[in-house]
Amino acid sequence: MLSLACGAPAANPFAELLLAPEISGDTLPHAARPAVWDAILRYYQAPRSATEGDFVRWVKRCSGCKPDTVTAKAPIVLLTDRRGHAEPYDLTWLTRALDAGLLAGTCAARQPTACGDSVVTTYLRLDDPIRTAGDTVVVVVTETGLNPAECKEQDVFVGTWERHAILVNEDDDFVIVTLESQAHYTSTCSLIEGRT
Repeated sequence: MLSLACGAPAANPFAELLLAPEISGDTLPHAARPAVWDAILRYYQAPRSATEGDFVRWVKRCSGCKPDTVTAKAPIVLLTDRRGHAEPYDLTWLTRALDAGLLAGTCAARQPTACGDSVVTTYLRLDDPIRTAGDTVVVVVTETGLNPAECKEQDVFVGTWERHAILVNEDDDFVIVTLESQAHYTSTCSLIEGRT
């Protein structure tokens, strides 16, 4: 695992895969979705919230790999490719989220390895909110931590974490109750490039 973090590809990389349960319910109306996504982005910007990019940086430091030059939390970038089964994000909402500092940027590439960043970054993919009961919604959040510039040079360590964000509506504002881990993948750049 340590050699993998520094870029030496392994024949059989370690991967832990848990099958995520199916979420049932109706999707939230389009007008209500930005409030849910804002709540998730606020959670990820909180000082206490370590992201997959932060974990990748930690592994690189512990394994003696070339350290990242950025000392703050890993930037959060939203992958705007919605995998062909969801409508595009509203551009007004994206602009507002960027202006508010909830996102460091966006990337329209299908895979984060094709994004233009040059530091370890956390790439988020947010599915549409599903109302499961009353004022409760669930959003599948996929976060991938990697440095795309390193991926172009060598096959380095990548972490991907799929979680279910469970939110409730309190006084017309959504709040995350919990993030339930569903799956964690430890892989390399070349392996995630093959995923859709």
